[in-house]
Parts: sequence; structure tokens; C-alpha cells
Amino acid sequence: MSSFLTNDDYLIISRLLSFFSSSYGSNGRLKLIQTLDNSMSICTSISSRIQYQLKCRHLISRLLSVAIQKQITTYHDGGLYFSMIFCTFLKQFRDLSIDSNKKLLLFEQCLNLIDQ
Repeated sequence: MSSFLTNDDYLIISRLLSFFSSSYGSNGRLKLIQTLDNSMSICTSISSRIQYQLKCRHLISRLLSVAIQKQITTYHDGGLYFSMIFCTFLKQFRDLSIDSNKKLLLFEQCLNLIDQ
């Protein structure tokens, strides 16, 4: 289990959840995203725009990016609420008290649902 959901993954998921959650709701705040070389910046609270600008180098962030993109192309919404739900799912998945093999099987089934 630790091979695909490490402490680093958990930290990334937690940060992304905090990032997306602070853009949601009546008190949602805009995000200013700027590239490291200062060549471009955007100001938005739309998850699809945020997701498009983030460079996903880590496996778990790429997984989240693909899931958000699938949501956006299927339902044509901003994907923000889905981003928060999926991050929460991944965070809670780590704490399931079931056998590692069952966790792996469940995780694969959930990924297949996203891919449909």
C-alpha cells in the first residue's frame, strides 16, 4: 500500500485540498498563480484553470489532474467541487482499516470508475 500512497502523496493531497477548498463557496478566494520564471501569471478560482496551470510532476498530482480533466470534459463544470471530493477520498483512503490487497483492489476499481 505504501508503494502508491506515501507520506509525500498524503502531503500533496492535503495541500491541494486546502488550495481548492479556499476557492470554494461564498467566501471563496481567487488564486494568483505565477510561473517560477515570472513569465506568466493568472488570477482565478476556477479549478479547471488552476489545474491547467499547475505542472504535475508527482504521480498523485497527475492522477488528480487526470480525474479533474475527465470531470470537466464530461460535465463541463469547473471541477472545483469534484477536486475537493477526490482529494478527500484519497486522504481517507489511506486510513481505511482493511487488508492491503483489498485496498489495492478497491483503489483500482475506483480508478476504473473515473476512467469510464
